[in-house]
This record gives sequence, structure tokens and C-alpha cells, in this order.
Amino acid sequence: MTTWLHITSSYTWTRPAVGVIRVEQKLFAALASQNLHDPVENDLRYCIFMGGEFFEVPASAMEIKPQNPDEVARPGLVMGMLWAFWLAVRALWLRLAAISPVAARAFQKAKALRNRRQQIKDGHQPWPVARIKPGDTFISVGHDWALDFSSLFRKVTREYNAKLISFCHDLIPVTFPEYCIGTDQQKMVAYFDELFAHSSVVLCNSICTERDVLEYQANRNLPAPKTLIVPLGCDVLQANDVAEADLLPDEDFILYVSTIERRKNHQLLYNVYAELSAHPDFQRLPTICFVGMQGWRVENLMDDIALNHKVSHKFKVLPHVTDAQLGSLYRRALFCVYPSYYEGWGLPVSEALALGKVVIASDAGALPEASGGFALHLGPYDTRAWRDAIFRMAMDAHWRQYWESRIATGFQPNTWSNAAAILLREMR
Repeated sequence: MTTWLHITSSYTWTRPAVGVIRVEQKLFAALASQNLHDPVENDLRYCIFMGGEFFEVPASAMEIKPQNPDEVARPGLVMGMLWAFWLAVRALWLRLAAISPVAARAFQKAKALRNRRQQIKDGHQPWPVARIKPGDTFISVGHDWALDFSSLFRKVTREYNAKLISFCHDLIPVTFPEYCIGTDQQKMVAYFDELFAHSSVVLCNSICTERDVLEYQANRNLPAPKTLIVPLGCDVLQANDVAEADLLPDEDFILYVSTIERRKNHQLLYNVYAELSAHPDFQRLPTICFVGMQGWRVENLMDDIALNHKVSHKFKVLPHVTDAQLGSLYRRALFCVYPSYYEGWGLPVSEALALGKVVIASDAGALPEASGGFALHLGPYDTRAWRDAIFRMAMDAHWRQYWESRIATGFQPNTWSNAAAILLREMR
């Protein structure tokens, strides 16, 4: 039997691995590691979906080579104008691809042609068509909603008669559309309909996500898919001393690891510090570090931070951070926060706890599962509770040490190896 790992998301990703990309990278790496013990029984191969066709690629195709905008040469005036025009056309194309299957297929074909031309230019033969056979297992955990998912799912299950194992990270785009500005809700409804209908097994990262899936289908009078809970790993990240002087703040800092977007509720942290700015001990409070790229509709928040000179010096944004650098940030942080409005899991919470760091987190969604009950959980709308908790955690070393002691003696981290083992048992 051949097991196909679908890695289009990683193959086309050029930024630091976050969220779903991190899950794809870590879970597939753990599967490959365990597969080494029995490579004959499980023939593990990798594929991408481009232009309506699957192509077999080597494992190295999963490697992400992040592009740092600071290292890109600045174009001249004419080239800059042409580049701006291309970006505008590309943005329109992406928008059309989000609402039109025809445009999505055209976009994927363009990507396929670009990648194949680059392979030939580099002296490589284009990737061969993937020979997916009846009875094979096809595992997909990435951004399939950004592809022509209808063709993808139908091709795997109907044309090839393979077993599709998919991953539902959360149902937020359809259950909380107010947090997903720029996302086509109807497209996501269609995506989940196709996903649940074609999957032999739907992997869920938490009890919360599984419950949301079953309730969603029941409310729409649709059959429940077979589900399997696979808690995400939070293996300890290695620290990196290289260039730390330019990365880490000199002073104490609070860490928030997340894309900066509406659902993640960075606004609450700004409100807390804006309120505390009148406190006589405000200058003793730690800097708050946002580790993540800027997402949808947060321009007003970023402007507020920049223009409010009472608090602007207390915020630092680090958009380009490697895994090793993230390990250093976790270890050096005074404590971590995660005030998100809703999560299907909350990987940064469990990662921080695995490194012994105190976490103040929202009590919404699966975050209490991710913490195992070892984080201080507060309502995501309760600014006063967050203000008091952050102030006390920063200023009261004994209280902070109490939480650190609880974590050190009680928190049991999940591992990616265990996540892979759960999936392998299901496959067998």
C-alpha cells in the first residue's frame, strides 16, 4: 500500500511556517520518521496538486525557504510601478479564485507552469505525474480550501478510488464569520461539505473541534463523518543563539505568538496597556512582543499602537522568526499570553507550557484542552480581568513562580511522534 502525503501548502509557502503549515510540516515529518521502521509495509510518497493534476515530488519539496522582505532588493521607479501593477492584478486574480472554481483552476495551472519552467531552468526534470492507485491512502492536512478542492477530493476518491484522510483544524470561517474578514463563507461551506462527504476519516485536533464538526452536520441534517482526535504535538523547540542580540528585547517581555488578526484579539492587549499607562508602575511592566505577520483588517490597531506614545514603546512586532529563534523567545519570555476569541486548538499555548512558561489564555474553544488546565484562563472580552492578571503576573514574582511550579510538576506535553502514532494505528 502506498501512502501519499499531500504537501501543496508547504510547497507553495514562502513565509515562516505558522498555523496549518506548521501542523503539515511537523505531522508529516513525524510520519516519515516512524515509517522508517517499516518502509516495506508503508510506501510513503509525497505529491502536490497543480493545474488539476497530482505530481509526485521528493520529500525535500516540503522544505520552506522563507523570503524576508528586508533582504529583497528594492526595484527602480519603473520596475516598482510594474511590480505594483502586477500585485494589483494578482490580488484581483486571487479574489476571483476564492469565489470561482474556474479561476481557481486557472490559478493552479499558472502555478504549475511556473514551477515546471523553474525546474527545467535549474536543470531538473519536471515532477512526474503521481501514480495514485485504488486502495492507496491519501493524507491531506493543508490549505485545501485555497485550491480547487472539489476537483482534488473527487479525483482522489472517485477517479483513483483511494482512501482520503483529511484534517479539520476548525470550523471558524463558517461558525464565526465575523472573525474572518476577506473569507468567502459560502465557499467555505462548500469546502466543508466536500471534505466531510469524501473523507474516510476526518482528523480533528481536539474534542472541541470534533464536537463542532458533529454539531455542524447535525444542524444541517447531514450525516456525521467518521472522526479521529489527533492532539497536536508541542515538542520543545531548540534555542538559537545566532543573532539573538538583534531579535530579543533587552528588557523583560511578554510573548504572544500568533498572526496579527481580528480573531486573535491583540486589541485586548493594547486596551490593557492603554488603561495601565496611567498607573505609577507602568514603566516597570514588560514589553509585549507580537510574533507573527500582520493579517486582515488590523490597520487601525497598528496605527493606535504607533500613535499612542504613552504605550508604543511597550510593543514590539517580530514578523519573521524561525523555529529556532522562536525557541529562544519562548525561553526568554517572562510569560506568554493568548487572548484569542476562539481556537480549534492553540498550539502556542501548549508549546509555551512545554517549555515551562506561564500562560494567560482565553477560555474559548479548545484552549483549555491545549493547556491541560495548566494555564490561567480568562474570558476574551473581560478586559479588567486581563488587566489585573497581566499586572500581577508581571509584578508578583512569587505568584508567577507558583504557576511555573504547577506547570513543571503537572503538565504532560503531547508529541508529534504520538500524533503520528495515532494516525498510523487508524491507517492499519
